[in-house]
Amino acid sequence: MDGSTGSLVGVGLYTVPEAARLTRVPAARIRGWINGYRGGDRRAPVIHRQLPVIAGKSALGFLDLIEVRFVNWLIGSGVGWRTIRTAAERARDALGHEHPFALARFHTDGKGIFLETQRDTDDRRLLDLVRNNFAMYDVLEQSFRDGIDFDRQGVAAGWRPAEGERAIILDPVRSFGRPIDDASGVPTATLADAYAAEGSLERVATWFELPSDAVRRAVAFELKLAA
Repeated sequence: MDGSTGSLVGVGLYTVPEAARLTRVPAARIRGWINGYRGGDRRAPVIHRQLPVIAGKSALGFLDLIEVRFVNWLIGSGVGWRTIRTAAERARDALGHEHPFALARFHTDGKGIFLETQRDTDDRRLLDLVRNNFAMYDVLEQSFRDGIDFDRQGVAAGWRPAEGERAIILDPVRSFGRPIDDASGVPTATLADAYAAEGSLERVATWFELPSDAVRRAVAFELKLAA
């Protein structure tokens, strides 16, 4: 764990329900990934949380959120839990980072790590995905990377969750990682709440000194999250 309640700036802060809403991954699944499961091969957490338990509840940092997305992507591709956990352990050792699935380097070198993992776990689905179908893997990986901004060290530094729309971003150094309008820094939830109360895009835009399109994007984004 590399965060603390005294150093949340730049880390991001999400409750499990908030992470579930943003990633579309069920909250119970996220809890298992960051806290581990009871008994059996699945007991170890696959994601090493950035933050300790806060007020008796598990919390995620921004890098945890990115890793949740990637683990979900792997599971959706048919990769088994034991294989994912083994790959995460290998990647931590190989890349020297607690959050390897949030690194640009992993998303270019990951095939090699996955091939080594397959030899250890004999997971045929992983072999099919990585070795026998490079084109499919590369296309899927590119779609995953497209929404992520990486810093100069190759660590995920921003996530633009609206497909085809770069104006909304989750940035851990701004508003504790909440979704914001990138240009102004105003949280999308604030704009959506103001619109719900006022019923006028133009009036809200005037209040916050923003273009109407920025308010419209924020409202559409929050409605999609709530759906």
